[in-house]
Amino acid sequence: MNANQNTWIKAVFFDMGGTLEDVYYDSGIRLNASQIILQILRQNNLDPGLTIKDFHELLTSSLKDYNAKKIKNNKEIRGADFWNKYVFKDFNISETKVNHIAELLTFFLETMYFQRTMREEVPYVLERIKHKGLKVGCISNIMGTIQVPYCLQSYGILEYFDTIILSCLYGLRKPDPGIFHYAARMVKVKPAQCVYVGDTISRDIIGSKNAGFGLSILIPSFLTKKNDSLVKSEKINPDIVIQNLKELLEVI
Repeated sequence: MNANQNTWIKAVFFDMGGTLEDVYYDSGIRLNASQIILQILRQNNLDPGLTIKDFHELLTSSLKDYNAKKIKNNKEIRGADFWNKYVFKDFNISETKVNHIAELLTFFLETMYFQRTMREEVPYVLERIKHKGLKVGCISNIMGTIQVPYCLQSYGILEYFDTIILSCLYGLRKPDPGIFHYAARMVKVKPAQCVYVGDTISRDIIGSKNAGFGLSILIPSFLTKKNDSLVKSEKINPDIVIQNLKELLEVI
């Protein structure tokens, strides 16, 4: 493809975790995160009376239960509902008190339960895309409202984004086409004029293609096989597979 073939492109949207960021986790990372979250609960008089190991197992099983449900209906809940309806559903813990610190708890869960680092080529790629006069957006499946803007700001790339779409605010998750249509409306372009870049077939590629996006690009990550293996979905292939986001510049 050359530039003359791609004058139809008006906007480029990115997934967050696994795409703009390299994301990794293991049991040690998650056990350490569980310890910190448990400490926050204790400091706020919300001690569930569990050891770090038991609390870690509770968080892990709660996430597994929620993941199974959200995959079925593509609905996203807010952080407070996750803590009250999943983590603490069998505990005598005040929902009102949890609500007061739910966003904080969710932020620590989403930033410390995963090791996140920006792909090093991202600032250069975003600068070149903006230089072309294209709109830039992010569409992220996430329970909390803080993590994505916080990470984009800490990476020094927040200024490049014309819109940031969070599933917890929209109410539906990728691959539901509605969240992709909503993102296109936010930058005032048609879905067919949009490129989407993500690291999963089951969420990013299937979702953007069913939404009528002009181009759906896969960049594999640590999360790709883990997330795609959870879903039995229709077989839809990406238009292009890249290994580095700089390759995107050759496409657009």
